[in-house]
Amino acid sequence: MPIEGLPSGAPETPCGVWKIEVNDPMPQPTPDRIGKGDQPGGAFISRREMMLGGAAVVAVSAVGAGCARSRPMVHSDDSIAPTDPALLKYTQVEQVDIEIPDPTGISVGPDGSLWVAGSCVVARLQDPAGPDRSGRPGLPAQIEIAGDATCITATSGALFIGVGPNVEVARPQMTRTETWATLGAEGHITCIAVGSEAVYLADAVSRRVARCDTSGRILGYLAEKDPKRDYSGLIVPSPHLDVVVGEDDSVHIVNPGLHQIEIYDPDGSPRWSWGEESQEADGFCGCCNPTDIALLPGGDYVTAEKGIPRVKVYSANGHFEGMVVGHEGLSQGVVGLDIAAYPDGRIAVLDRGIKAVRVFQRTEAGRA
Repeated sequence: MPIEGLPSGAPETPCGVWKIEVNDPMPQPTPDRIGKGDQPGGAFISRREMMLGGAAVVAVSAVGAGCARSRPMVHSDDSIAPTDPALLKYTQVEQVDIEIPDPTGISVGPDGSLWVAGSCVVARLQDPAGPDRSGRPGLPAQIEIAGDATCITATSGALFIGVGPNVEVARPQMTRTETWATLGAEGHITCIAVGSEAVYLADAVSRRVARCDTSGRILGYLAEKDPKRDYSGLIVPSPHLDVVVGEDDSVHIVNPGLHQIEIYDPDGSPRWSWGEESQEADGFCGCCNPTDIALLPGGDYVTAEKGIPRVKVYSANGHFEGMVVGHEGLSQGVVGLDIAAYPDGRIAVLDRGIKAVRVFQRTEAGRA
């Protein structure tokens, strides 16, 4: 088993791409290559602008419609085409309210426990689904952390919480979290994935994924630029970069600016990729989608998007299966969705607009 802000009134272009003017002008970056032909990868946000704090914080919060500290109300859903009811394969069966401040990430542990991370605290929202027969002491229901959380991952024996460039690890019977000072002052961890022998940290600033041992020491990087295979790396126009680990220890990384998911071996060797930019329901639109992914039991994908907030399911081969929820089933104009999968196949969606987790279950009519 694995060890398991948008300013008010900003103009919007289709699919949630925002045009923001700031007093501190951004440098004009050179377009990058996406690795196929001569199609430009588009402008990147510079390292300075992606850093949290200082004058650049305006640029960080405003670059993407799903930034971690964005306001939840950004546009009227009346301007978005309605979701085709025939595509909806799930129904909401539960809503779990959140009481901690500024929730930013959720995770479901292997035991079915539901966790949320926010400002200076993480908390368990739901207890394990069944009795714990491991004999290990359990984690406390609420744990203080050193700052604002950017993400959380629950495993069978620990919680891994991203706090800016660092990872905080909570374990049973610990009075305080263990801190990995991993990425340095300029890093920004947006996702943590845990495999059987390594921990993977998605860094939206350096636009790559760090592979660490179980003590936080960096062993190498995945999805870096590689001219030998005509690969220019990840395109990350806004602070959204997600990674998950499959049951076979395969590493699945979102390339949001390219609208794809890339699959790697644990050592970083590329396998394949899937996904395409499209206005249709089976594709990803906007500047940078999907923002978040999760894996269902069996290997199917769950994806979340910003701009047009919606959650979808794709097969393990990347074929569109249907919608979990369209924009009508979420709070109006919500940004910054996070998602997690239960061991029984239910899907949890963090809806920050109502400060709650919506839980969805596949309907009989939606079953294959």
